Amino acid sequence: MFSKLFGKKPAHSESKKFFPENRLEALLMQAANDPGVRPEFYKELLAADLFVLIVPGDRPHGRYVAQEGDTLSIKGINVEGRKLIPIFTSERRLREYIEAQDNLAQLNGRVLLSMIAAQNDGAVLNPASSFGKEFTQQEAASLIDGSIFQAKQQVL
Repeated sequence: MFSKLFGKKPAHSESKKFFPENRLEALLMQAANDPGVRPEFYKELLAADLFVLIVPGDRPHGRYVAQEGDTLSIKGINVEGRKLIPIFTSERRLREYIEAQDNLAQLNGRVLLSMIAAQNDGAVLNPASSFGKEFTQQEAASLIDGSIFQAKQQVL
């Protein structure tokens, strides 16, 4: 089961330690324990290149860097009856997830989350890793339009 909250997932084995590959992964680890880091994590997520699994189509097997105007078929997964798009913070996290060779694409985080929000799907970040996060379609949309960064007021 994936948690919608930031956090460390139960490890499948203690030998599978999470060492950050990049700034985004370091911020993800910090955001799991410190809510004050989450805005910085979100900003880095939008700016970073992320990885997804794609249906190969007419592309050769392997890694593909998506260009503006490209059409991609991104592979999804079903989690508890919901369709989610697995996204990865690094190629290493993607390789931990797949067991066989597969095609992958590298896309800018803002572009990828815009696609996810437009398709009414959710996403799960690093599904096979110790640290990850689930994003609803609404959360992806709020990242794109910037409303996630606005202060919310509550009346007590």
